[in-house]
Amino acid sequence: MLESPNTTIHCVASILDAVLLPCTIGCRRLSCASKSGAMARAAGRSTARSRVTDTGSELRVTYSSSDVASLPEEKELRTEVSNSALVFEGNDYVDCGNGIDLVHKSFTIEFWAKRGDTGRSQAFLRQSENRRPTRNHGLHMGFRTNNQYCIAFWGDNLDTQTPYTDRDWHHWAGTYDHQTKRQRLYCDSEPAVEPRTATDDCLATGPFLIGSGYNPQNMFKGTMAEVRIWDHVRGEAELKADMHRRLTGHEPGLVAYWPLNEGTGDTVSDKSGNGHHGTIHDATWQDDATSALFKG
Repeated sequence: MLESPNTTIHCVASILDAVLLPCTIGCRRLSCASKSGAMARAAGRSTARSRVTDTGSELRVTYSSSDVASLPEEKELRTEVSNSALVFEGNDYVDCGNGIDLVHKSFTIEFWAKRGDTGRSQAFLRQSENRRPTRNHGLHMGFRTNNQYCIAFWGDNLDTQTPYTDRDWHHWAGTYDHQTKRQRLYCDSEPAVEPRTATDDCLATGPFLIGSGYNPQNMFKGTMAEVRIWDHVRGEAELKADMHRRLTGHEPGLVAYWPLNEGTGDTVSDKSGNGHHGTIHDATWQDDATSALFKG
């Protein structure tokens, strides 16, 4: 019997955004359609409203009904969130709009990436008003031609001393502390170089672009997933604790969160709730690209 008007169960689906679906309860099995196809169906006669929410690692369906006599026998059906990732060929990018504001602020940017080539200048991401910003008015994270990893404020930069030449998946992160002006870089949650004191804050404005450099020659080539921006400096322990898990999107201090796992379509959703959704320009999806990166 339904003991409360609001009961949470898990269902099989591939829905990536929270949506409202009409649902029928009273059958032995609940099946939910995908985000594009639309609705949950069952064979019973009583209907209720359901809210489907992507928690990061599973989907939750909450039913609210005053006239449902019983729940389906199969109360828990679990599913993994898509392990798709976005592939860049060196001539494509994602435009996440002009809403990211890191000016005079502390921040952390982290993501998973697998390079498709090495030995050239390429950017995982950038923010600027144009391709030739003035000092400190551009932000990018990526690699130099000598394979040194960097976080750069356009002339006020921190580069690693050690080159990275492999093409494996790695978790990359860069942080900036507004109070101390300290820049830091991490690879797989480990410090990649000694911190550096910047001469000024990041002053970059304009569109936040994933996969884009300042010119066609340094666009990113490879695969990316789980791009996250925070409004504070995250330390080694925090990076390590979260690098192998999907976020819910409700974590404190999360400015933007693009899992890049939609698997279809030409938009990427900002799961932080802050509305920084991105438009894909020619990048493509790769199925089952990140299953080895995340814990069940």
